[in-house]
Amino acid sequence: MSDVISIIKEHYGKLSKGNKLIADYIVMNTSKAAYMTAFKIGEEVGVSESSVVRFASNIGFSGFPKLQESIIEFVSSNSEKEEKVSVNDLTAHEIMQEDIENIRNTYRELDMAVFSQAVELVEKARKVYVVGVRESAVLAAHMAYYLNYIVDDVVLITSNSSNEIIEGIYKISKKDVMIGISFPNYSYNVLKAMEYANTRQANIIAITDDKNSPMIMYSSCNIFTRTGIHSISQSLSAPMSIVNLFVTKLVELNKSKVMKNLNLVNEVLTDYTFVGDDDINMLDDEWDDAREDMSDE
Repeated sequence: MSDVISIIKEHYGKLSKGNKLIADYIVMNTSKAAYMTAFKIGEEVGVSESSVVRFASNIGFSGFPKLQESIIEFVSSNSEKEEKVSVNDLTAHEIMQEDIENIRNTYRELDMAVFSQAVELVEKARKVYVVGVRESAVLAAHMAYYLNYIVDDVVLITSNSSNEIIEGIYKISKKDVMIGISFPNYSYNVLKAMEYANTRQANIIAITDDKNSPMIMYSSCNIFTRTGIHSISQSLSAPMSIVNLFVTKLVELNKSKVMKNLNLVNEVLTDYTFVGDDDINMLDDEWDDAREDMSDE
């Protein structure tokens, strides 16, 4: 006999919009739904109690009690699996769904005027400092890698050592821009770097989670993006989307410059990349010939 989740999936394509909301809720909150009344499920989803009862019939159950019984049976038989993180389709669905919602909400809440201002600041900057440590280091590195094709001078700071951070940014000036990236638990070192940049009258852009973040204390442009916690890891799907959007907008504004730099990189790679054993001893004969030529001179 199929379990309740399989039954829901089998009927999903034929369900009405309201029934799909109920199905999604049960699939994503199976353990919770097992002990909820039809009224409570309807309240959570935003439909009537009768809609939940009809949903049970629409997927082949004689009534809501039989559906609930099947949900309880599913939860009981899978309790051991559910204790493990990301080991079943249900957990995977929840994680992916949360990432999708984070990206969707970030896009909906994005202040495009502020975003455009931040893009303009970076485009006009003499030098851009990108600072992100711990889990934000990957975002900073991704951004800096592509900014290198757009901005003439990019400095990437991913060390969580306060000494190394200061050594990397101490020359920052009012002609420069600092992009500070940090999410809960916020980095004090990144905050202090932004504070120092503020004393140097540099333009500061913060990429963080919301208006209550301490990272906005010294920034003139604040770009907010949703995050979430998956087990022990933080979801960076929405922040990475923001970074990609930021880079894409800059590329659109600087297409000829980006193409010129890409072509230059390809030329340098063609002329100076050595393929083979990097052992200098393989060139001993050529070095001997060169030394003889120099001695003859």
